[in-house]
Amino acid sequence: MVEFHSTDVSPWQSTDVGTPIVKGGARKADGSCLEVYAGGLDIGTREDQFHFVYQTLGGDASVTARVDQVVWEPGGKLGVMLREDLTPGARQVSMLLLNQPAGVKYSFARRETAGALTKPAKNSTELATPPNAWCRVERKGGDLIGSWSADGTTWTELSRVTLAMPESVLCGIAATSRDTTGAYLSLQGKLCDLSTSGGQVGPRFRRGDVDATGSLDISDAVGILSYLFQGTGTPACLEAADTDNNGEVDITDAVNNLGYQFLGQAPPEAPGPTSCGEDPKAPFLGCNQPCP
Repeated sequence: MVEFHSTDVSPWQSTDVGTPIVKGGARKADGSCLEVYAGGLDIGTREDQFHFVYQTLGGDASVTARVDQVVWEPGGKLGVMLREDLTPGARQVSMLLLNQPAGVKYSFARRETAGALTKPAKNSTELATPPNAWCRVERKGGDLIGSWSADGTTWTELSRVTLAMPESVLCGIAATSRDTTGAYLSLQGKLCDLSTSGGQVGPRFRRGDVDATGSLDISDAVGILSYLFQGTGTPACLEAADTDNNGEVDITDAVNNLGYQFLGQAPPEAPGPTSCGEDPKAPFLGCNQPCP
C-alpha cells in the first residue's frame, strides 16, 4: 500500500464512508488542486464504501472537478457526487470516471431510495482522457444532472433523474478502488479546477465542545492542547476548538475554554457552548462530528 499523508483541506471535509480496509485521505496539492487516496469496496449495490471530500451546500447546488491524473486498478471510480448524508446506504447521484479494460468512461450512477440497490449506471460512449476530463453533478429544482466535458467549456449531459433531496446536501469528490476481493487495492488521484455553487450550509456544532460529546468539560481543553503539542490528530470538531473564532486553533483557545469553565469568563464565540448552530463567520475549519 502507498503511504499517504493527509492534510487539512478546509473548506472541504474528508472522510471514509462505510469501513474500507484501506483508509482514505486527502491533501491540498499545487494551486487549487486536491489529491485523494481511497480504498473501498464500491460505489454501488445497497451500501457504498469509498472516500468522500465534501462541502455541505443548499438549494441548486453543484460540484465540478477536472481529473488531472489517477493511479488505479480496473474497476476504480473517481469523480463527483451529490449525497444525502454520510450513511453507506444514503441516496446519491454521482458523475464518475470508471476504469474499464476497454478504456476510461464517464459513468452516471444513482441510488434513489436509501438502502436500496443502486440503479444500473449509464456510461458514456466517449472515452475520458485525464488531464482533460471534467465531471459535474448539479441540482436544478428537482432534477439531478450528471455532465462531462473534455475542455471545461463545452458540456454534454450524460443523464438526469428527478429526485426529492433535502435542502442541504453533501457535494464533493468521491473515490473508490473497488476492492471487491479484500486485496488492499488503493486509488490515488489529483483533481483540479474544483468549483461549487449553492448556498453554503455549515455543519451545526457547539463551540468549545471539541470532542463533540454534547457538553463542555476539561477533556475539551485537553483535546486542544493534545492536538497542538502531542500530535494526537484532528479533534472530532476542529471548528469547535477555535473558541475565539479567529480562523485558527492555538493555545489561546485552550485558555479561553478553561477560563469559561472554571473562572466564569466569557463563553466561546457563536454559536456558543450550549446552542447547536452554524459557524457565522468564515473560514470554517471543519467538523467531522456535528451535533444533530
